[in-house]
Amino acid sequence: MHPALTRTHFSAGRIVALLLKPSRDMSAVQQRYRDSFLRFCPGAYRVRKLALQFRAMLRWGRSSRLAQWIATATSSEFFFLAQFARTLRRDLGAVELASKRPGTMDRSRARSTDSLSSVRCTGVLASSF
Repeated sequence: MHPALTRTHFSAGRIVALLLKPSRDMSAVQQRYRDSFLRFCPGAYRVRKLALQFRAMLRWGRSSRLAQWIATATSSEFFFLAQFARTLRRDLGAVELASKRPGTMDRSRARSTDSLSSVRCTGVLASSF
C-alpha cells in the first residue's frame, strides 16, 4: 500500500505551513511530507496555487490582478477560500489603495507583507483541514 494511504493523520498546522512555503526553502523531509499530503488530498494543489498567487500579489503590489483572483477564488469549490475572497471583495478599495501608496508594497516591506498574508492564509487554510 502506498505510504500516503497508510497515514491516518496529517498535522493541520504543519500542512498549512508547508503549502505556503516555497519548495526551494524546504528540506527533503518537508517536501516528502507535503507531497504525501498532496497525493492524499489532490484538491490541495488548487488551494496552494491560489494562496501563493494571493501572497505574490500582496508582496509585489499587483492589485490589478486582485479582482481576477477574487473571482477565481469565489468560484472555487473551497468554501473557506470563497468566503475569504468575498470578504476581500468587500474591502477591495482599501486593499487597492494600500498597494498604490508609495512605500507600502516596496521590497523593504515585502517580508512583513509576506508574513501578514501568510498569517491570513494560514488562518483560512487551517480552518479547512
